Amino acid sequence: MKPVSTLFVLFLFSIAVSAQNFSSSTSGFHYPTNVQLELGGHGGFYSINAEHFIFNSANYKTGLQIGFAYYPENTEIINVWLPVGVTQLFSLNSSHLEIGIGHILGADKTVDGPSTDPEIVWERYINGRIGYRYQKTNGQFLLRASF
Repeated sequence: MKPVSTLFVLFLFSIAVSAQNFSSSTSGFHYPTNVQLELGGHGGFYSINAEHFIFNSANYKTGLQIGFAYYPENTEIINVWLPVGVTQLFSLNSSHLEIGIGHILGADKTVDGPSTDPEIVWERYINGRIGYRYQKTNGQFLLRASF
């Protein structure tokens, strides 16, 4: 349970630090904090992510990302996914090369041994990301295709 509480505290800290959503910098993104619905990403079929750029210049941006995905028990997929990651963007106007690394925590209920009581087991996965992102400097919409 400690990894979940640590991630939650880090997430709250990033929200508290970025309570001001509009940056006065005209060279980087005007909105350094965003919420995304990601399809087919690190949360399996979908995830809801929050991203905040801690370094936000015209050509280079470094962001932190945390997400959440839930699947009902009858889907036979790991029930809870918590993807976290660090992303580096190399920017040229509205086009960005995106490179990142992350860690996915997955919580699943399993029955192990003679007991019929389900036990929560945490799975851990390391993942990478490389892709293309289209996002205007002053825009609130982004389109990303990555692997």
